[in-house]
Amino acid sequence: MEADIGFAVDAMALKCGGGSNTERLIKYARIVELMGLAAKGFKITRPLEGDLKIADVSATEVATNAGIPTVGVTVRLENGVSFHGATPLGTSAGTDEAIHLVDSTIEKCPATEKYPELFDFDADNKTYKFKKEVTSDVVAGKHDEELSELWRRALRYGGKGCLNAVENVEKHIAPLFVGKTLGEVGSLVDVDKQLLALERKLAVERGKLPENAEKDQQIAVMQRKANLGMNAILSCSLALGRLVAAREGVELPDILRQMEGNIDRDALYSVDGK
Repeated sequence: MEADIGFAVDAMALKCGGGSNTERLIKYARIVELMGLAAKGFKITRPLEGDLKIADVSATEVATNAGIPTVGVTVRLENGVSFHGATPLGTSAGTDEAIHLVDSTIEKCPATEKYPELFDFDADNKTYKFKKEVTSDVVAGKHDEELSELWRRALRYGGKGCLNAVENVEKHIAPLFVGKTLGEVGSLVDVDKQLLALERKLAVERGKLPENAEKDQQIAVMQRKANLGMNAILSCSLALGRLVAAREGVELPDILRQMEGNIDRDALYSVDGK
């Protein structure tokens, strides 16, 4: 996405990290691809028909050079055409940044209620993690399949797997779009509004956000993306953004260029509150 945004706004440079990082190289390659298309004067001459339907939205873990995965999303149309998006790995170092959801972060569930002695509770985020002293033998001794699955996921990639974020795409996000025609998908802003509204809805359902929360509190939750995961939301936004662009007969940077300076923050988050 950084490459498409940078190209869209005619940025003089793009800082993506070290050249040895695979995901950084992908961004640089995308810039080269876009520059090549621009130099040729390439234009899409046959936009996708608006009555085509989205047949599937699927997600997988995608390997990165860091040895831990991120989320990749593929949106497939009924005619077989597909659009892909994957979120770069990592969480920003600042406070209140968007959350790259990993499997060692556990939501409240029957296992956390049944075995409180095995978990530490994060009061700020209202999530759980296995205590450091918990071992495989302790978990196996409980003879509980749900607990064992939580433990297995918490061990994968040192706790940094993202199967939960993958499942969030397929369980929560996919139903928003599968079966819709391209015309019904709306604009990229419409797509992002739906994704952010779903993040807020999950936060309320999980008891992390009061239904009558102040506007700034609601926006903060949507910016953090800790329920669906930044890696789930942004990968879907990128894949669907490419779909929207193809429907309009343009490349994604063309859509982003049109949006530059024209996004109403309040409309994007579309929250009610004082």
